[in-house]
Parts: sequence; C-alpha cells; structure tokens
Amino acid sequence: MRRAPLTAAFLLAALALPGCLRGAVVDARIAEARASAEALETLGDTEVALAGALAQLAELEGLYRMAPHDDDVLFALVRGWTMYGTLFLADAREAAAREGNDRAKVGYELRERHALERAVGFGLSALAKRGGNLDEARRTREGLSAHCEQRLTSRADGELAYFVGRAWLARSRLAKGDPTARVFEPFVGLVLLERSNRLAPGYAHFGASTWLAGAQAEAKDGADEARRAYEVLLEKTQRKALVVQLEYALRVACPTGDTLLYERLLNEVLGASDPGLDERLANVFAKRRAARALAPEVVAACKAP
Repeated sequence: MRRAPLTAAFLLAALALPGCLRGAVVDARIAEARASAEALETLGDTEVALAGALAQLAELEGLYRMAPHDDDVLFALVRGWTMYGTLFLADAREAAAREGNDRAKVGYELRERHALERAVGFGLSALAKRGGNLDEARRTREGLSAHCEQRLTSRADGELAYFVGRAWLARSRLAKGDPTARVFEPFVGLVLLERSNRLAPGYAHFGASTWLAGAQAEAKDGADEARRAYEVLLEKTQRKALVVQLEYALRVACPTGDTLLYERLLNEVLGASDPGLDERLANVFAKRRAARALAPEVVAACKAP
C-alpha cells in the first residue's frame, strides 16, 4: 500500500538531479525493477505476488516516462504486463466463468486484453529498436520470419521475443469468437515464439516450446504432433513446470476424448510437491486451473469427437 507514494517520491527526486546523476539513479532503479520481477515469480503467495506486480508496473510506467528508449525498461514492461495478463487476470477470468459470474468474467477479460495489448505495444517498440521496417515485415509470416532472423540474433532478443510472442498469442486467443475485438494475427506471436525457441530454447522453463505446442494442438489435425511435443517437454522440464501437464491435458487430452490421460495429468498437477523457487508462482496458478478442470461436469464434457 505504501509503494506508490515511494515511487512518486523517487521520480520527483530523480527529476531534480543533474542529467548524468539522474541517469545513473534511473539506471540503478531499472536494474532493481528487473531483478524484482524475476523474484516475484518465485513466490507461492499469489496475493503478495499480485501486490508486488501491481506496484512494480506502476513504477515501471513512471520509469518509462523518464527513459522511453531504455531496453531494460521496455523488457520489464513487456514481461510485467504479460505475466499480469496471462497469470493473474486469466486466472480471475476463468474463476469467474466457473462460478457463472458473467459480469465479472467480462470485466476481467477486458482488463486482460488491456494488459496484453499494453505488453504488445511496449514489445513492438522494443523490437523496432533492432532496426528494419517491422511494420512492413509483419504483414506476412514469411516477411516477419525473415525480419526476425536478420534482426533478432542474441539470447536477450530471444527472451524479449518470448514475452512479446506469449502476449500476442494470448491476445489472439481472447479475440476468437468476438467480432468486436481488435484482430491480432496469430502468426505474429508464433513467429516470435519460434525465434525465441531458436535463440533461447530453455528460457522460462521451455516456455516458448510450451506455447508452440498449444498452438499446434489447436491446428487442424495437429493433436498427434502436439502430443509428441508435450511428451518431450515433460522430459525436458523433469515434470516440474506444471503448466506443461496442464496444457497437455486441456489442449490434447480433453479435445481428443482421452479422459484417462486428462485426469491423470491434472491429478499429477494437484499432487505435485514444491519443485523449487523458480517455478513456484506459475505452478500455483497451474494447480488452481487444474482443480477447476477436474470438476465432474468439465471432465464429462471431454468426449471423443
């Protein structure tokens, strides 16, 4: 509750400093903000993590005003808004839907869209700094693929591409079935995730591979390939990144009517012990979603087509 005043005080104090000193102070605060973002993902208490995430986003928005071209600020904003949207708000939306609270569901979905669009906006700004005509390149999948191969070349670029791609793909999924929603071409997110997978394949517990497997499962006749991809991911993550089991159940087992696999995977998520600091927050949300997905009426709906 006291974070916002401290942030405002910091920004006002920084503005009063001479140019070089102000830059050093802002750089130090940016580095601290990026480190704290990583620390938040190790928490198992979602309320503490949410409070920290909201305070951090407010502060990062202020830092962005002071240093709009700083790569670390842009990366932290992309990461922060993506995690807020795909974890906290997505979970709240799903919980409201499960409870039959349509009004709350719509409200959370609107906020989720805003968070993801914010992430994408900052992400495009960061990617544009790599040079080339990004707006022209993303008109086609081939053009964007060539652009990414030429302009995104480092592991840091791969980490940025992961969060932008994740936000883009999540926003594309939200828009499905809503004719009033702003259209986000899914191929943009997929191309970015593919490039991330090449530059930083193990980043975020093989996060790019996990999202790509989900996209493959949604493709026509893609279930078998997605099944193989998830099995490989279970080995690579040593079954500690529970989102893999969760996504495997929701995107392959349920749509193909394999209820035995569906229940086994979700029960594995619920029964998993704490694997360590790095996976803690994402695993808490995976357990929440698994519990909702094991409701009898949900399991009964997983029938072979």
